[in-house]
Amino acid sequence: MDIEASPTYQALPEHAKSAWLKAVRVLPPAWLLPPATDERFESRDHCLKRLNGYGLYKGFEVVSGRVWKEKMLRWQFLCKMYGKVTANKYGLETYKAKDKERNLIIDK
Repeated sequence: MDIEASPTYQALPEHAKSAWLKAVRVLPPAWLLPPATDERFESRDHCLKRLNGYGLYKGFEVVSGRVWKEKMLRWQFLCKMYGKVTANKYGLETYKAKDKERNLIIDK
């Protein structure tokens, strides 16, 4: 597998490419492949590391959270940047950033 041919590597600025290559090259080669449906993990932490290893290669980050279903604790893994809603764990005020033409840039 040619790591330097990946779209993530190609999109990185020049100053970040060597650090990204170093981080990806220490991962187990299987972690650069998409997770399989029946893949088993030793623990939640192992699963999160595996998903973030693949995410590093593909250009995204995974976060985890606890979910209670039928009185049983389960873990949920989601893309950090593309959830349904903004988490806003710190209670920051919402704001809308606009450019000079008054077009909406950011809506948080």
